[in-house]
Amino acid sequence: MKAVFLAVIVALAVAVSAEEVPNSSPVYDYHRSTSFDLHCIYFQLGLVIQILWIFTSVCGASLISTTRAVTAAHCNHDGSITAQSFTVVAGSNALFSGGQRIVTTNVAMHPNWTPSTAANDVAILRFSQFTLNSRFQDRTSLFKQILYFKSFSRRLAAYVSGSIGTNQVLSSVTVPIITNAECASVYGPWVHDTNICTSGAGGHGTCSGDSGGPLAIDNIGVKILIGITSFGAADGCAIGMPAAFARVTSYLSWILAA
Repeated sequence: MKAVFLAVIVALAVAVSAEEVPNSSPVYDYHRSTSFDLHCIYFQLGLVIQILWIFTSVCGASLISTTRAVTAAHCNHDGSITAQSFTVVAGSNALFSGGQRIVTTNVAMHPNWTPSTAANDVAILRFSQFTLNSRFQDRTSLFKQILYFKSFSRRLAAYVSGSIGTNQVLSSVTVPIITNAECASVYGPWVHDTNICTSGAGGHGTCSGDSGGPLAIDNIGVKILIGITSFGAADGCAIGMPAAFARVTSYLSWILAA
């Protein structure tokens, strides 16, 4: 079984052994990324996370209404450290400049989030209302369309996006979805029925900083959220190993009610 590492909220704050937990929180390398158009995955958000009033970390999230977003539970609490606050960034390709920015401390964690196994890695952020453009407002049928995607038994093209480089600029890459059996052959018991995985072929995938961000598929020109970035290989994000996501359809009822 491949060693996995569940990303801590901030590397400076906690050290964990690769054998203890899986790697999460993915950022793309320049050589394997494409420039990102916010119209491509229009619900993409950035999160700047304040920790212990001293350290800052980053994650991604997906907007599901004008006042709510879904992200990874470990972006708020990794088993050791809890975030103090989140700055939610919308409408900007740059995480640290531009766009609309709202600070929140209102987080609903999945009640069964288990840091030791990375199970149920889902959380909801609540905040004051964003002013959204028509592209998002016209496509708030997001979750209705998700209902059609209950399982994945064949390889589909999916899009994963996150922040890259020292300036934390958004980037995206297209990756194939693989079966949970293929994923479990690498990560063993870390892979649950409530996960969905993508291939790391060609060194494409998620890296530290992308946790909580979206995995989406294209349905006749409409991007549909199907996964929330959770974990990957401890040895690095460009070595061809799969990445695992919380499967949105497994948590749909909780997401809508939280």
